[in-house]
Amino acid sequence: MSSDAYVQALSLFDSALYLRESNPIQALNLFKQGRVFAEQVKDPCLLLEYDIWTGIVLLYYRRDYEAALAHIVKLVVEARKPIYDSCKQRTMAYRELIDAYLFYDPIGYRQQVFEATQLTEQDPAISDDSWCLTQRGRCYAYLMAYEYAPALEEGLRYLERCDQISSSFRLADAHNVICRIYAGQADWEQVAHHGALAETYAGLHYDARNWFMESLAWQALAAQPREPQRAASFHHRVLMQLTQMQGYPSHWFYDALCLYHEANQQWDVALLWRDRQLQEVLDGNSPYLMVECYLRRIALLGQLGRDTSDERTQALQHAQRLTYPEQIIKRLERL
Repeated sequence: MSSDAYVQALSLFDSALYLRESNPIQALNLFKQGRVFAEQVKDPCLLLEYDIWTGIVLLYYRRDYEAALAHIVKLVVEARKPIYDSCKQRTMAYRELIDAYLFYDPIGYRQQVFEATQLTEQDPAISDDSWCLTQRGRCYAYLMAYEYAPALEEGLRYLERCDQISSSFRLADAHNVICRIYAGQADWEQVAHHGALAETYAGLHYDARNWFMESLAWQALAAQPREPQRAASFHHRVLMQLTQMQGYPSHWFYDALCLYHEANQQWDVALLWRDRQLQEVLDGNSPYLMVECYLRRIALLGQLGRDTSDERTQALQHAQRLTYPEQIIKRLERL
């Protein structure tokens, strides 16, 4: 083993991790450089660590969903080889696969999502974090198809798992997930309740800034129109958080924020936020997220009495990349 190569591999790995949020492109470049040294070390677990974190940065920070899916599918095929049996981090690769499928085409890859959750949970080295996130994947498989009843059932199980491992970090995410489900059911009391809990738990962690911001957006929406002043206060805090964040908010954050403006009949403001979201999802190249964004824009443009033909064309074009485009066509026809 080359000690110099090992030191270089670790140094570049640490530098890449540091930059993953503020500069994911540079982080990916450093992972690529460092992997060359990792290959010289001939440590399979170190190589696997490099490939896992490349997938994490592609998926969660760079948000290039097409590249992430291709990388992670290849990674999982490699990670299942016996040479990696001693690598405890292998479960992370399986866990990444769940989200890679979900954020690219959650309906078309639903069966693969469930298979990936089973693969993850069967790994004897599964961590508490992966155990929780595997359950979140089951919830998302229903939530992203707007099947709220089974999504709630699985989401409450995710919440229970996060509570069992006493992870305030994961509990912040879990309560936001429950907010997303109850918002789909228009149960604003539950949205307000879980939004407040998400805010409390997210406030304990610097790394949970996006979840903190999303929790405020849900609370603003839940308070409108019964408590408009309180809703406006939450909204102001959302805007303050946006000035400090790095990376991209979730598409659910945009839903909460835009629904708040729509409740106030501020259609133009909501459209501006959808414009920002559109630029972000176009960078990510996920057909699911692009179609969902275009559908929301079509509804807003309709409220404003504007032409929607371009958005409809784009929605149909990206829908053709999904396994089941006919579901999108039906939704378009209803708009």
